[in-house]
Amino acid sequence: MKYYHIIKFYENEKIYSTVHGYCLHFFKPALAQIEKGKWVGGVTLYGSNLIYKPMSGAIQNNGNKFDDFSINTSIGRMVSKRWLLSAGLSYSYRHGSTFNSSTPDRNISQTDNEYGLSVSGSYFKSIMPNLFFSSNYSIGYSYGKTRVASIVTATTFQKTDNYSVIAAPIGISYLFKNKFLLQLYFVRLSFTSIHYNDYVAPSPDKGTIYNKFDYSFNPFLNGISISYIF
Repeated sequence: MKYYHIIKFYENEKIYSTVHGYCLHFFKPALAQIEKGKWVGGVTLYGSNLIYKPMSGAIQNNGNKFDDFSINTSIGRMVSKRWLLSAGLSYSYRHGSTFNSSTPDRNISQTDNEYGLSVSGSYFKSIMPNLFFSSNYSIGYSYGKTRVASIVTATTFQKTDNYSVIAAPIGISYLFKNKFLLQLYFVRLSFTSIHYNDYVAPSPDKGTIYNKFDYSFNPFLNGISISYIF
């Protein structure tokens, strides 16, 4: 009888192990993956519209308005299950103006147009089914042309060469239907070196280099990307 219980216990354990293994195989949620060798084509959009106007005081008639729009198209390939290498083309439009309702002759507007190209690397790590932790790092060049206009002075133009390094280290990406990838980044850090290649007053002298560092923690200002995997 003792040996019978030992054999029965062994058989029950064997059955439990087999059933448990099948359950893990069929019901364990599969983490999302983008296959190595797949091509990824995407579009990234940025945009903002800001108005600053004091509500009271001596300068309540003054104000500033800024409009910003950018679009970036890219094509790349998954060189592993976690890394995507891409090249892209971009266009950026920025318009800023100062206005004074009591003295309109002080109103000044500035318009920037930039055309750029970049190379980037994106990292993806599965954290849930169809959900990734993601980050993006890029270097780029853009050619810019600035137009400054006012009522009291002649319209001037300024041309620049711009070199940038951008890091978006914290983001999430969602894969749906194994074909479309939606990306959103919560942190964006950028360093840009602006080289003025001609001189028109009151712009800086030709050869002047202006370096700037920007950061943003607003995912909607950092850009929303949609990509197609093929």
